Amino acid sequence: MKKYILLVSIFCICSFPVAARSVKSHLNLTHPDKSGDFNINRSMARDYFNVGTANINMDQHDKAILYLTRAIELNPEFAQAYLNRGHAYTRKGDLERAISDYDRTIEIDPGLSLAYYNRGTAYFNLDQNRRAILDFNRAIELNPGIADAYLNRGSAYYILEQYEEAIPDFKRAIDLNPALLYAYLNLGGSYYILGKYERAVSIYSKIIDLDPGFAIVYFERGLAYYRMGNVNRAIFDFNRGIEIDPDHAGSYFYRGEAYARKKEFAHAHADYTRAIEKEPKNFWAYYVRAVANFNMGHYLRAAADLFRSTILWINK
Repeated sequence: MKKYILLVSIFCICSFPVAARSVKSHLNLTHPDKSGDFNINRSMARDYFNVGTANINMDQHDKAILYLTRAIELNPEFAQAYLNRGHAYTRKGDLERAISDYDRTIEIDPGLSLAYYNRGTAYFNLDQNRRAILDFNRAIELNPGIADAYLNRGSAYYILEQYEEAIPDFKRAIDLNPALLYAYLNLGGSYYILGKYERAVSIYSKIIDLDPGFAIVYFERGLAYYRMGNVNRAIFDFNRGIEIDPDHAGSYFYRGEAYARKKEFAHAHADYTRAIEKEPKNFWAYYVRAVANFNMGHYLRAAADLFRSTILWINK
């Protein structure tokens, strides 16, 4: 069963303080200042930076890129402008350009931890997990207090199936930010994959204490109970997950499996049918429904489900 990984968002540098006036009123993107005055250009660059950053916060990323580009033209060594333009490119999904801006940020200011963190996140989203880990390492060296960097590095280790390395990072993320739910979720997932089901249950229970409406956690804890052989507790959790999210196919499937263990094949059959309704190409759901049909004496239905399962498996 595939577990769930979520990376938290990237960061940008906040705007610099400015005088109580509209900085946008005197900014012109089409007619740049040609005075060449270093101090004037730096001051104007900061104004463009502030407006660009404000546009990022308003999800107007194209405008943000225009203003931040102008800031960089006026002050080519403006590290924070490259950082925030990289943030805007990332939000647009243009990760290659984002990485280029983060590269330039690091060239100008090698001590800026957020540049490594953001670049690492971009690499992660490009499935370059080992490069992501190197950047998260550096971000943590520069600023050991970034909880999200531990979460994301742990997530990269998780994707690489290095669960023993992931676990300390998820724990550290939780220490720094006890409200970081996905650090708990990924920690529980790591314990689950390693077969440490009791620890997984303990972690999932903490998430439920923090957020009783987090549907997927009931499914995850139900799976752990199921692996431990506690099918009644598993069914209870699957029931609760379905109440919150009635469209989650996995909850029906595994509740069916729990009922099948109890030899309650009619209930199992009903749940497998609901799982198939949610995921019509799930060959395994047809197979286990065939088993349920067989155990109820519905041999023709069992044969039909087995045939359908085989066709789906061949064409998967």
